[in-house]
Amino acid sequence: MRRLLLILLLSGFSSCRLLPVSTVPTLRLPHSPAIRIPGTPKDPATTAAAARRTSQPQEKLALCLLTLEGLAPFQSRAANRLRSDMTGLAASLWPNTPTTVSTGGRTWQVLPRPLPGIPLTTASLSRPTGPLHHFRRKGTGTPVLCGPITEPDAFPGGLWFSRTATIHIAAHTARLDLVDPALAPGETAAEWTLPWARMFSAASPLDRRKFPDVFRPGKNPNGTHIYRLAPWDPDKRILLLVHGFFDTPHMWRSVVNDLMRHPEIARHYQPWVFSWPTGLPLLTAAASLRRELNDALATADPAGTSFAAQHLTIAGHSMGGLLARTLASSSGTSVWHALFTLPPDELPADAADREALREACFFSADPRVERLIFLCVPHKGSGIASSIIGSSLARLQDIPASVAGPVVRLLTLHPQVIQPDLLADAFQPLHASIPDLRPNSPALRALHTLPLTTEHHSIIALRFPWPAQWNSDGVVSWQSAHLPSARSETLVRGGHQSYSSRRALLALRHILTAPLQSPSRQP
Repeated sequence: MRRLLLILLLSGFSSCRLLPVSTVPTLRLPHSPAIRIPGTPKDPATTAAAARRTSQPQEKLALCLLTLEGLAPFQSRAANRLRSDMTGLAASLWPNTPTTVSTGGRTWQVLPRPLPGIPLTTASLSRPTGPLHHFRRKGTGTPVLCGPITEPDAFPGGLWFSRTATIHIAAHTARLDLVDPALAPGETAAEWTLPWARMFSAASPLDRRKFPDVFRPGKNPNGTHIYRLAPWDPDKRILLLVHGFFDTPHMWRSVVNDLMRHPEIARHYQPWVFSWPTGLPLLTAAASLRRELNDALATADPAGTSFAAQHLTIAGHSMGGLLARTLASSSGTSVWHALFTLPPDELPADAADREALREACFFSADPRVERLIFLCVPHKGSGIASSIIGSSLARLQDIPASVAGPVVRLLTLHPQVIQPDLLADAFQPLHASIPDLRPNSPALRALHTLPLTTEHHSIIALRFPWPAQWNSDGVVSWQSAHLPSARSETLVRGGHQSYSSRRALLALRHILTAPLQSPSRQP
């Protein structure tokens, strides 16, 4: 048996021989005939290549139209890919005014395009970067990116949005249509992620302020500001997103990318973000939020009569939720008396200092806010702020004199007017964000006693597998984040940054779409 196997093996080797490269047989595919355009000797691939080579915009547009006209009868995968490329290229060149273009003996009257003056770019030429899941849909038409556009309070770097382009050629007329993916049927191609990737990438300098803003909030050149992430629409609700401590508006990119891909949300909401240096004291930052919101709404709708200006939903993460809470509660004199022993009119301070303190300590519920969403918010404080780590970091915070000045002057000249609780720890800064997050913070305790007068929901993260009562997200305990008055409470497994987890996003989507079911609450 062994001899037989050896004989067979040797015979196999002897039959093998090496062929030179030139003689190795090659698999040849049958040649497919070129697709010809009637009336011209060229095929679409040739005219498409000519369109890419030429530098003349009108000639390039004409060659794109010639290619699309020739591709009309064909529906193969290669033809659809070429049709999409030529549609995107033609859309980027489409004129704002009626124009006549011609090539190869053909002439077209090109009708003016929608969205005049806004640059268009083929979406297929870009790829998202960063921690964004790429959401898109294949179908008819070609997704194009529109932007950047500038308008008041636009996100730094400009606004971007997507549209689906289709070109209709009839006789000697060419028309470009741009369809909003949120309004398009399910068989239409759509691109949702690339506009957000472009927008947040252009505003990357804003994200680099995360660390300096905690310890040197006065050095931020932008200060506090509300930015739009979409062009103003008076008929859409406003979704205002407020980031938390040691964060920037970029934390919301995954949330916006996921939520705005759903048509029921994209059709009814426009996202805004509030940017603030997170080293600012709690009450000062909250006063800035209220002031910036009034300014942003006055800029967008001076009359204040639009549907959008009367329907605001605010979502706040961590300390951002504490800022948003001041928009849904009325302070009365509770906050003031938690800090000072004298009423405002008797406070021994000049008019400017007294007005700054009054703005921070007195507020009332905003009737324009119809809903609050709290994500991992420490309503009763965080133990980390009272720990050795929190105390050490708090001593490094340098609050600008324009913010801390009124309290420091009172402490220096009239310390008897400041409540003793504020002076309990002489080594903690008197007016900064980290001390305001301690469970025994007078400002935080006073804020927590104020009842919320607006519908509100809680999304709470739990890091550990044991019951919620003894659980936390690593920063905020369930006991601190729990609100008995909340309309709903969603528990998600994860850490303090679980706002973009699947379960948290599902809860956000449910909260945002619930009011849309009532016809009386539609614009």
